Amino acid sequence: MKFGNNRNVQIFSLSDGQIKACKTEQDGRLVEGRHSIYRICAVNEEDMRSWINAISRVMGPQQYTLTRPKSTH
Repeated sequence: MKFGNNRNVQIFSLSDGQIKACKTEQDGRLVEGRHSIYRICAVNEEDMRSWINAISRVMGPQQYTLTRPKSTH
């Protein structure tokens, strides 16, 4: 995957490769997520900071690091 700007955020596990996540299906059921990495590409710096702040608020007291992906080119 290529990213065209430097406003990208990756979420991944530093320990066991597991990320606790879920999504809501159309019928209202919660389904466990199965991703090991989440990548978010923001349209601008303000949008990126907004994503980081929102994610940080819901992650709780666990240790985490939000990083930008390494360049692929």
